Amino acid sequence: MSDAHEEIEAKLVVPDHADLAHIDDALAALGLRVAGTETRTLTDTYLDTEDWFLYRAGLACRLRAKPGKATARLAIKTISPIRDGVAARQEWEEDVPRPERPPTALPGKRIARWLGPALGARTLQPCVAVEQIRRAIDATDRHGTRLEICADAVRYFAGDDLQQEAIVELELVEGEPARVGKLARKLARRQAWRPETQSKFQRALAVAGLQPPRPVSAARTEVRPDQRAGKALRRILSAQYAVMRFNEPGTRVGVDAEYLHDMRVAIRRQLAALDVFRDALPRDARRALRDRLKAAAGALGAVRDLDVYLADLPAYAATLEDGEHLLAPLRTHLHAEREDAREAMLAFLDGVEWIATCEAIEHTLGALRRPRTAFAQARLTAVASDLVRARLRAVLDGGRAIRRRSSPATYHDLRKLCKKLRYTAEFLRPLAPDAFGALVRQQKTLQDLLGRHQDADVSMHLLGNFATAHALGKRQRRAIETLRAAQADAAAAERARFPEVFGAFDDAGWQDALDAALAAG
Repeated sequence: MSDAHEEIEAKLVVPDHADLAHIDDALAALGLRVAGTETRTLTDTYLDTEDWFLYRAGLACRLRAKPGKATARLAIKTISPIRDGVAARQEWEEDVPRPERPPTALPGKRIARWLGPALGARTLQPCVAVEQIRRAIDATDRHGTRLEICADAVRYFAGDDLQQEAIVELELVEGEPARVGKLARKLARRQAWRPETQSKFQRALAVAGLQPPRPVSAARTEVRPDQRAGKALRRILSAQYAVMRFNEPGTRVGVDAEYLHDMRVAIRRQLAALDVFRDALPRDARRALRDRLKAAAGALGAVRDLDVYLADLPAYAATLEDGEHLLAPLRTHLHAEREDAREAMLAFLDGVEWIATCEAIEHTLGALRRPRTAFAQARLTAVASDLVRARLRAVLDGGRAIRRRSSPATYHDLRKLCKKLRYTAEFLRPLAPDAFGALVRQQKTLQDLLGRHQDADVSMHLLGNFATAHALGKRQRRAIETLRAAQADAAAAERARFPEVFGAFDDAGWQDALDAALAAG
């Protein structure tokens, strides 16, 4: 849904509740002009599903009731970190009929049409409630920055218990966003108030003792040096499966592209683990799971690639005079392509193939509790050197074969080999943290170069195909060709740097260093 409002606000905790009565004096001391005030009581109910679907998607769902009103205000907000005391959130709001009891499905129309399909058969339930007596003040500073300043006496409910605190919020209505943080810091210093680091929703969860699921780091493997190879594979697959499932709600909702990125990386790491520990599973079972994961990665890949292109578009536009206007047709085209790709991705995630993929992973995790192959029974320390040697040799051979005129596909193949080596090193890192950490850092320099080369090559072809397939004005076509030439130059620059970067990696003697570190460990 595209009609989001950006909410920029700062929150201050007021230790002495009596200070709320003197908020006008505090604002006047900062030179703020007060235009009007209003006092009202607000009752907020936060809703989510039993499996915290909305929270895992980075969203808070608030239903706000006001005394004497026949309607309530439904709001969906992104749960964004508060940086330097200021929160910047996306917010979607809609007036809905005031329900007699907390709804089990999203009320209203617009938000329900947007989020309802993602929620599927899940039902909503209340998780926390907050009541506020709010005095809202319309204030303007000498720079013309207009703010709504709210002095809130807040009550957080947790069963029969409640906690109270006083909060002052400064929300931007009009003007420069940076002024919000500056004014909040001045007010905090003058009044000895403390910047709040959590939203009221997060505070209410803490008061109620509720702990929504936290994301699992995509690089975390849970491997231990004393493990057998089969158990190590199980731990890696289990951790990455948890990352994949955690990020599924955010991928379905589509507000923050990072959820899709993290979900796709988790799928790739599972594929890499199946390749690295290939002999820990029977061949047919491993191949069947690999094929399912590849299909899942492909279903997510098209959307992720288009997210990257759209994220890069403002930088492209900045290199051109009147770039925003000239690249408008390309932006429209990419958004349309992304919508089609998202529709296909959601159809995959809603289909039987995705269910079968998750079931296959869970079946594999169960089978690895009692690993049967000889490799699976081997100590991880006994096979680690051979596992990393094969991937390191593939990278070195691939890099040594590259020439200045090698095809872009050859560079891309090397990039894929680098990813396999990096994942292998991350999987085995607990066995020799310093050595594998150093390998990952230097290898990342090479992988990043190859990634920039690939991005430039793909962008060059995307721009060429777009110009060929669309009727463009002369200036628009010239702008596309200018960008295409710039991407060709960028790819050429990375190819020119490749011998130096790869040479440094090739000369580092990584296999001997890793063998020595593994032996010492």
